[in-house]
Amino acid sequence: MRFFLSLKKIITHTDSGVYLRQDNLVKSKPKPWDDFGHVMLFNVLVKDSKGQEHDLGYSRILINGDSNTTNYFLREGKMLPTGDLYEVTELLQKDKVVSLPEKISFYKALNKVFPAKGVREFLSGICDASYNRSLHHKHLSWEGYQGALFRDSTSIDAILNTGKQIALGKNVADRSIDFTISNPPEGMDKVAFNFSREVVDDIEPQHINLIVGKNGLGKIFLLKQISEIVSGIQDNDNTPYFNKLLVVAFSPFEEYDTNSDVEQKLISKYYSDKTDDRTNVQMDVNEYDYIGFRDNEGRFDKDRPARNVCRYFVETINLDHNEWWEDLSRIGLLMATLKIAIDFDDVAFESIEGEILNLDDVTPKGNLFLEKIALDKGIQFIKDGQVVKLSSGQKIFSYMIPGIISGIAEKSLLIIDEPELYLHPTLEVALVEMLKNILSFNNSYAIIATHSAIIAREVKRDYVHVLRGSLHNAMITHPEIETLGESLDEIIGELFDDYKTVKPYQNTIKDIFKKHQADNATSEQDLLRKMKHKVGDDALIYLADLMDDSPDVFIRQEDK
Repeated sequence: MRFFLSLKKIITHTDSGVYLRQDNLVKSKPKPWDDFGHVMLFNVLVKDSKGQEHDLGYSRILINGDSNTTNYFLREGKMLPTGDLYEVTELLQKDKVVSLPEKISFYKALNKVFPAKGVREFLSGICDASYNRSLHHKHLSWEGYQGALFRDSTSIDAILNTGKQIALGKNVADRSIDFTISNPPEGMDKVAFNFSREVVDDIEPQHINLIVGKNGLGKIFLLKQISEIVSGIQDNDNTPYFNKLLVVAFSPFEEYDTNSDVEQKLISKYYSDKTDDRTNVQMDVNEYDYIGFRDNEGRFDKDRPARNVCRYFVETINLDHNEWWEDLSRIGLLMATLKIAIDFDDVAFESIEGEILNLDDVTPKGNLFLEKIALDKGIQFIKDGQVVKLSSGQKIFSYMIPGIISGIAEKSLLIIDEPELYLHPTLEVALVEMLKNILSFNNSYAIIATHSAIIAREVKRDYVHVLRGSLHNAMITHPEIETLGESLDEIIGELFDDYKTVKPYQNTIKDIFKKHQADNATSEQDLLRKMKHKVGDDALIYLADLMDDSPDVFIRQEDK
């Protein structure tokens, strides 16, 4: 198999082989990405024997002892007569070169393009880190291997062990994942999250873990620590590998890391002594996405989600085009989920020239047509030719769902902070249903902090973590009841200690009962009959409990 470096975006060379194009050529950017001081990101395109082209995505190719891979190829490669193509096949030697795809889905595309023999030839030829797993300890000494090629050292084992198997069609995804926070926030018990891709108790896989508890016990501190562990900012024992982390938070008070925060913290951790001129470092941080109100500088911007939703739609459509090997239509899932909350029949975009474009017009046209859309203009939902006015809950739902569906990648972890904010119960159910669909399809998982009994009703008890106690002495337990499919009253009582909480209606009933006792005008049975159409069953039961002769007091069914 032959490998070429192409200096042009359009490849006219007819020979079959693998064509490497520096990323900025394909993305039409003025400069290539700089990964912690290394320029090594390439688009990988395969031309088969029939002349058909297959875009596999992007891969980082690291040269031991050289920080600019393109310059190395130009200097050492063999220039072909056209002048814009260099053959680099002989330069790709495993004692000098190691490569790793930008996304794990690269391996899935590879499996669709080549038979097993061709997959092995490709992985060997490009010096793939997963294929050359036995050289890992040697690669560790190469500058740029851990900090640039791998963002987080805890991810190395998993991606090295799975990449080749995925490409060969032999990978069996983890049946379960255990994730223990070895150094939780001060005063909090150790917490162990578990996810199962297999059917649990003959019901369904469990891709979601919940954190519940009253305010002030540290749920948000715990979520933020999880995000910093997975993104590589904090260290933790035996962290499972996640290909991507998405943090979703729409509270005006949240303080999660934005993409820029993660970038700067990783620079400080890995390359603090080598980035004096940080303005020249353009890092690819696609492994982390923040979805919320704050901009990259951390400033609250209430209009930011509305602007971003157009980009999320475009990225979703692009993913359906580019990930041609996938069975799931992301735009189909997105539209179906949004229609649970919003009554609409089309989505409208504004082009750069000010023209109104409908979703049905842009979806089949491909990437070039999508480039005409003005990404900062937002979108509009259309019903019978009229713009649909959205409630605050519908707006948040329309921001959150496109962000998740466009951002999730194979083996992602979603951290979602109180998604029930602003949402009607119907939308909470729709959110959980969408999450179960897309998490299962992408072999991904979610940790959700919530006060919602409706969300808890959709998750088995072993995957629900209840915080109790105080901020500096918080215990973490599972509920005593089975939460999946349980009544909301039982869940509220168990998870949120509602049984122990004196409700305002109980104080009202107590005052009525005391007044009745003081007046002593009628019997307690008469009081119950008098109240039966004025309050609900729980209030009647509470009133009966207050009565000295409550065991003998009852309301016949025909009286109700």
